[in-house]
Amino acid sequence: MIDQQVVAQILGFLSFALGIYTFYQKDDKKLKIIMVVFSLNHMIHFRLYRLH
Repeated sequence: MIDQQVVAQILGFLSFALGIYTFYQKDDKKLKIIMVVFSLNHMIHFRLYRLH
């Protein structure tokens, strides 16, 4: 089984990539959707990291 901290780190890197990806969006609707996914990913990342 994968360690919880490893999953939190992977989600952190994914969050970083999503954050960079949002700056390249020209369509407002797509930007808002990606920002929601970015925020949810951040929430899960910090929750997993704090539980460790």
